[in-house]
Amino acid sequence: MPAVYDKEYDERHKEYIKPDYHPNPDGYYEPSEQTKTLFESQPEQFDNKAIKLIGNYGWLRLPEWNGSYSVVLMVRDPAEIAASYKRFFGHEPIWEDPVTKQSIPFSADFYHRLIFSLAAQLENRKDVVSFIVLNGKNVIENPLAAFYYLKDNGWPIEPWWAASQVKPALYRNRK
Repeated sequence: MPAVYDKEYDERHKEYIKPDYHPNPDGYYEPSEQTKTLFESQPEQFDNKAIKLIGNYGWLRLPEWNGSYSVVLMVRDPAEIAASYKRFFGHEPIWEDPVTKQSIPFSADFYHRLIFSLAAQLENRKDVVSFIVLNGKNVIENPLAAFYYLKDNGWPIEPWWAASQVKPALYRNRK
């Protein structure tokens, strides 16, 4: 399955890298803002492709269209997210509500509410034909099982190859 990403987007990440921060040397596989905007306006151009969307603050930027989506929602330990954020940015994570502009401190409860909001959005969409939740830590610790689970649920992947791409040493904040 071809992945949608912009290599030049990795260059943007390099501007923020600290000497003790070692990102994935193979790239983040994230689309640029320009590609995300194109995806939002013309999703049919991305049919049968994998695209990584960050579900920040309960919004995936997943446009409705006449085709269909298969979605894997990767969840993380909220304590790990907070530790990673603090290590990288030097302060506790704070979310700004896009509507009220109110600042809300990040917490496990807050994170779980956002994940439930994302899940509810996906479950209620007619264009989402497959929706699977995976725990990120489980993918790191047992990638073969995670990818066989996806294959068994209709994903067109080769589990052995996919598992070989997981590099636990790059998972920086594992407990």
